[in-house]
Amino acid sequence: MTTLQIDRRTLIKAAWALGVAAVVPGTAQAEDVLLAAPDWDRTLILLELDGGNDGLNTVIPASDPAYIAARPTLAIPPSQVLGVGEGLGLNPVLQPVMAAWNASDLAIVRGVGYANPNRSHFRGIDIWNSGSSADTVINDGWLRRVLAGTALAAGAPAHGVLLGRPTSNPLKGSGITTLAMSSPQDFVNKSATVADLPGGTGNPGLDHLLDVQHQVALAGAAIRTALTPAPTFTTVFPTRSNLGRQCQYVAQLLAAGLKLPVLKLSIGGFDNHANQRAKHDDLLAQVADSLAALRSALIEKNLWNRVLVMSYSEFGRRVNENGSSGTDHGTASPHILLGGAVKGGLYGTQPSLTTLDSRGDQIASTDYRTLYATAASFLGYDASAALGPGFAPLAVFD
Repeated sequence: MTTLQIDRRTLIKAAWALGVAAVVPGTAQAEDVLLAAPDWDRTLILLELDGGNDGLNTVIPASDPAYIAARPTLAIPPSQVLGVGEGLGLNPVLQPVMAAWNASDLAIVRGVGYANPNRSHFRGIDIWNSGSSADTVINDGWLRRVLAGTALAAGAPAHGVLLGRPTSNPLKGSGITTLAMSSPQDFVNKSATVADLPGGTGNPGLDHLLDVQHQVALAGAAIRTALTPAPTFTTVFPTRSNLGRQCQYVAQLLAAGLKLPVLKLSIGGFDNHANQRAKHDDLLAQVADSLAALRSALIEKNLWNRVLVMSYSEFGRRVNENGSSGTDHGTASPHILLGGAVKGGLYGTQPSLTTLDSRGDQIASTDYRTLYATAASFLGYDASAALGPGFAPLAVFD
């Protein structure tokens, strides 16, 4: 009689092939405490700007002469920016999101970062995904700690869905169910090929894989039922871009009535050390077009007040451009909170362009975990146990 041996690496590869992120089903750890009753009618949509977004060419300090001086080839002329007050303006390619700004649906949080910043892509995104300080390693995702111990809503396929880059995972860890998919239909199609077999084989690795298959089959069935028929929109999505397609999938899942607390989107290409201007402008235009379409579609379905979009990136860029008309890894950067329940405006303090850290980079004025505490509060959670003390939510909701 042959015994099937499955090591941890094989198990994880199998789980990813099935479309399930990391360890899918699990028992909440002893320290996992439900801190507040969740609002299952609300969804946090994370937008990862992979590579390190240049915040200074996104939310532009147009009235600061130090900006022009630091960027002789990259600076956007003050006459071209889309004014948002206090001497700041958005990159002109962000025009599609100005409707949200004018409707007070868009909050811009300035100077987001943390003390002793790390400029490595790998460690930087690990810090942001885990919710740690620069000198502490935490092996799970910050949202796992927020959500662990919470039962799924009736008919919900998962606590979270990863679209885009699934290996960057703020939901990593046990106690919650996370799905990774390229599209809902692709997930439904693949899940239909998964054999839903009973466990209890006596082999822990095999039993876990069978449990993963069971969860995939259940999730696929829930999504298939919800999307039959699939919701339709008068909104036209910019499907030329991967992010535009991701936003279309988000709108479909939510309009189908699926209760998903977290959906994660991702767009890459922000690590521009050379010839940045055109590439960065194109990426921001994709972001603006995609978010504008998502907002339009969710307004169309009366869902806009139930979602919060939050951007994040592993770091910002340096104040001074380099010798190749690009920017190198920096520190603090602005990020957005976008949604129908948001009180739009500018939040936080604009970091100085002249009083810099020892490496010549901006000094963060808003700890990124304050942004996380704000997002958790939107879902109905006090995140202090998950993030640590001292990170009060911003007063950004109506």
